[in-house]
Amino acid sequence: FLLRRESKPLLIVDIALPRDFDPEIGELPGVTVKNIYNLREVVDANLKRREQEAALAEQIVEEELRKFTDWQRSLRITSAIEAIRRHVEDIRREELAKCRHRFQDDVFGDVEKLTSSIAGKYMHALVAQLKALHEENQLDAENMRAIERLFALKPPEN
Repeated sequence: FLLRRESKPLLIVDIALPRDFDPEIGELPGVTVKNIYNLREVVDANLKRREQEAALAEQIVEEELRKFTDWQRSLRITSAIEAIRRHVEDIRREELAKCRHRFQDDVFGDVEKLTSSIAGKYMHALVAQLKALHEENQLDAENMRAIERLFALKPPEN
């Protein structure tokens, strides 16, 4: 039989217990003998690799879940920040409209820039603090309600 195979390799898998093939057959040129114990080693190695991959997959899922949760929580603070910006800008425009008649056009442009700059600096400090509180996970529902109340904001509808 082996002479007819010429130089083609032969793999013999002996899964019987006790073994059907003498392990010394594997010493013949071009013949490989594997038994149930060799298969168990392969299965164990694959199982260990799959467990490692599963642990890595779990880490990826946990990280993505954390990112999603952070993003979801940021929606409310982002919405509040935008509402505060609109609120401050509305107040600024209303007050400018009240005193518009006091200024000539060229001076009014400067006054508008000045009030915009003041509002921007105020908002920058406020937004920085709100974002810091958010990143420190200190903006729970109760704190968000307080912020919304301070700025007379409507809470976002779910």
